[in-house]
Amino acid sequence: MGGGLSREDYLAGKHVLITGGSEGIGLALGKECYKRSAKVALMARTASKLDAAVAELQAIQAKRAGSVRSCPADVTQADQVAQAIASLQQQTGSIDVVICCAGRAEPGLFLEQDTSVATRTMQLNYFGTHNVIKAVLPQMVQHNSGHVVLISSGVALAGILGYSSYAPSKMAVRGLADILRHELCWTNKIKPPGCEECTRAMGSSVSSAQQVASHIVQSMEKGHYHLASPDFGQNLLMGSLAGISPPPYLLLTSLLGHKPTISALPSSQEILVREAHKAAWPEVNLDALEVTKVGRRVRQHVNPFKEELQVPIQPPNWGQIFHRPTLPLTVDIGCGPGRFLLASAKRMQDSNYLGLEIRQPLVDRATDWSRAMDLAGRVHFVYASANVQLGNLLNSYPGDVDLITVQFPDPHWKAKHKKRRIVQPALVKTMRDVLRPGGRLFMQSDVMEVAKAMWDEVDSAAGDAFQLAEGNKPKLSTALAADASGPTPTRTWLPFNPLGTPTEREVVSEELALPVYRVLFFKK
Repeated sequence: MGGGLSREDYLAGKHVLITGGSEGIGLALGKECYKRSAKVALMARTASKLDAAVAELQAIQAKRAGSVRSCPADVTQADQVAQAIASLQQQTGSIDVVICCAGRAEPGLFLEQDTSVATRTMQLNYFGTHNVIKAVLPQMVQHNSGHVVLISSGVALAGILGYSSYAPSKMAVRGLADILRHELCWTNKIKPPGCEECTRAMGSSVSSAQQVASHIVQSMEKGHYHLASPDFGQNLLMGSLAGISPPPYLLLTSLLGHKPTISALPSSQEILVREAHKAAWPEVNLDALEVTKVGRRVRQHVNPFKEELQVPIQPPNWGQIFHRPTLPLTVDIGCGPGRFLLASAKRMQDSNYLGLEIRQPLVDRATDWSRAMDLAGRVHFVYASANVQLGNLLNSYPGDVDLITVQFPDPHWKAKHKKRRIVQPALVKTMRDVLRPGGRLFMQSDVMEVAKAMWDEVDSAAGDAFQLAEGNKPKLSTALAADASGPTPTRTWLPFNPLGTPTEREVVSEELALPVYRVLFFKK
């Protein structure tokens, strides 16, 4: 019921209720939401701890600070929770986001631990979550809007010695989340509230509450179901035990041979990735597009210096290609399958779109797709090397070139292949020359070395023709350079795609919770 959006202001102005909010992950989450302009309500049993937590949030110096209030209640008492939430809603309005963090662990061997420990643990960890959701859910259903995060644990995925009372309670939370998703489409979180011994026993690293909170909020903003853990091992385990819930980290788990545990479900990675693509581009009917298949094997790495790509091509008759050839033009260099341009054309009606790609089968299929989507008069794909043909093509375009993108280019890892990288000095100069004043150059990669190299090429080859987007402007580092007398500027990457439309690779990177390095230039 209403996942997150991939934008930084997702929580701005939203009413966020956090249980267990007086300490640990709950308090850290409160800080993250507060800094994102949310209206935060912290729920816990102990009033003195709540007052201290509220004061701690109010002391935060943030440009976009929100508001914070306390909501005293014992989550194990259903009537008390219902009264507290009803009172909170009367005072501040509907709850938009609820994050169930209240929980604890009491390690001990099964035969040595009293049954009362298991009862207390289940009452807090599971029924404490159950009671809060039960109280919040009716108004979310009524408004057809809401975001619920349940905090589970790595031991919900693999039992660990000494956690016989804790693990079943977190398995119950995981089960509740999966069932609620099927009933109402929710979000859950697989991460324990600070079980260091358990985490080390699993071979995982111990993450701070702040690290966990940061990962939770970032994944919420991206709309993920399984929210990323700071620990790679737990993410991998979560992917291998996804059951019938949406599998996280599709590419990673497929490469390692993990498949859904229910044999009746489709296990093909292609089908799973297609579902992620559907969510990314709702305007593109992928079921219809899949009728058109690539007729032959498509090489992942292609030599851009092969002879046929060096032959100059005749500039097209733009009046025959585009219905309105004077519209602003968006150019995607290395467009791959082309879904970025097709989705962009659906979303933005007042532009033309041109894709350059050096893999002929992808160009042919993308062209078929554009025809099937009735976009042939606005989207065009060309089999060409941008380093050879870009100027030849765009110098004849009758309108303005408004945007050029280079997204997730082949990194060409081998040293002898570095010259094959697409962003070379000559291409930078061509892009500089064809872009209109105020036009944009957007580049991104999930490989920092590649992203830095592209940025460096623009800096060195374009002179002072471009200025950085505000979000990319350097910030001063607190670390001192060895030969400097003060702070040194550090490179800053855009945290989100400013175009709003992802590429195929970007969808996979988001699914894997991998970092993406983005830079946006404006031509002066």
